[in-house]
Parts: sequence; C-alpha cells; structure tokens
Amino acid sequence: MNDKIFTKYNELIQKSCERDLEGIKTKNEYFKMINDARMMFESTVTYGVPVREAIDALIAKDGLEHVLDVALTVCDMYLPISLISAINREMDPKDIMSMINDRSRPETDRATLINVLIDVEDGSVNQFLMDLICTSDCELIKEEACEVFSKRDRNTVRRMIRNYFDTNGVKEDLIAVLVNMYRDEENKDDVYTILKDAFIASHQKPLVANMLADLGDGRAVVFLRGYILKNINSLEKDDIIDIAGAIFRLGGKVDDFLKPDSRELS
Repeated sequence: MNDKIFTKYNELIQKSCERDLEGIKTKNEYFKMINDARMMFESTVTYGVPVREAIDALIAKDGLEHVLDVALTVCDMYLPISLISAINREMDPKDIMSMINDRSRPETDRATLINVLIDVEDGSVNQFLMDLICTSDCELIKEEACEVFSKRDRNTVRRMIRNYFDTNGVKEDLIAVLVNMYRDEENKDDVYTILKDAFIASHQKPLVANMLADLGDGRAVVFLRGYILKNINSLEKDDIIDIAGAIFRLGGKVDDFLKPDSRELS
C-alpha cells in the first residue's frame, strides 16, 4: 500500500501534464499546473478513505521516516501535500534542513525536501534557503531553493537580499529570486533600485540587464541606454548587443547604436 498510493499520485500528475502541458508558456504556469494536480490528488479517495487519512494511517503503521523514504523513492514531482503537512507537524525544521544538507542523499531527494519548507515561516529557514542559493554547487538544489525562497514574505526577502549585497557583493542568483517575486507586482520601486545598483556592481552586466527586462519595469530602458552610451567605447561588442537585447525586450529602441536586423554596431 505504501508505494501504491504514491504511484497513484504520479499517475494523476502525469495525466495532468499530458492534458495541459501543451498550453503552458511560462514557468509560473507550469508550477500552477503541477500544484493544481497536487490539490486534485488531495480530493481523491484512496483505499476507501480520503488521501490525508490514508497517508496518516500509513505513518501510524510504518512510521514517518519509512513513509517519507518510500515517497522520495517513488514520487516523480514533489511530495503529496498531505505528507508535507504530516512532516511539518511531526518534524522540527532543523531536522528537515539537516536532511537537505546530507550529501549522502541523492540530490533529487534533497531538492524535493526543500519544497517541504515552502510554508514554514521561520527566520532560520529563510537564512538556510538564502545560504543554499549562495553556496550550493548543485543547480537543482539551488533552483528549488530559489523557488521556495521567492514564496516567502516579500519585505523580508527583499531586506535580506539587500543586506547580503551590502555586505558580500552582488549574487546574481538572488536577483532571480527578486524578479520572480516582483515581476507581476505594480509597485516595484524598491526592487528596481536594488537591481539598478546590482547592475552597476555586477561583473555579469548582460545577465543582470536581462533580469531587469524580466522584471518588466520600463524605467530600465533609459537607465540601460544611458549606461551603453556612456561606456560604448569600453564595452565588449557582445555585451552591448546583449544589453541592447534587454532594452528591446522592454520596448525600447536601440537602432541608434545597433543596426536593425543585425549584430553589428552602427
């Protein structure tokens, strides 16, 4: 029964992907599709009882640690919401973080466990997520930490990232967190200022320029154009082209210093 309930979970997620994936155009739409499927699974009946009761019964019979190990082995996409709720009820966040840090575990399992922390509002968890983003050498773990960190309180995350930049310098992965949080918000003043300052300080200016474009704040057009025009004689050609591409994505014009339909400077 242990693996069967999680196999059923996989099947429902797979059916959802087969039905809806063709119409998905953005990362946020993809995650919404997966989360909608996970919520649908929670409303199903398994072995004659609701999913939550079935998972609680498994835990009572076999223990949380065993059930979690089985789920990590079987589940293809995150863990069932009911199981995450049980983990957060019965385990201290420190224990979950310790499991994530355990390099003897597969990286996929460690990344899945990061998602368990998504609704745990705790200062130590916030710091843990930011440290993972800044120090992990695993892209999968770093990506999941970015995703979970971006779901925290906006003001808290923005303040933590600004403080990090002031103390340690720019970390482009943290900029991605801010963009993910604020791209659909109307009031972007504070985060736009952080990204402007980060652009000036960063050694990867084309990357940060395109993050400004992802943020979607039109004020960046004047800012980025001004930067190119002031530094056009010292910038690498490819950097000019990449930053100009960010300007174009924001609706700005670049044909006074980049020939239309070419990769040549005017």
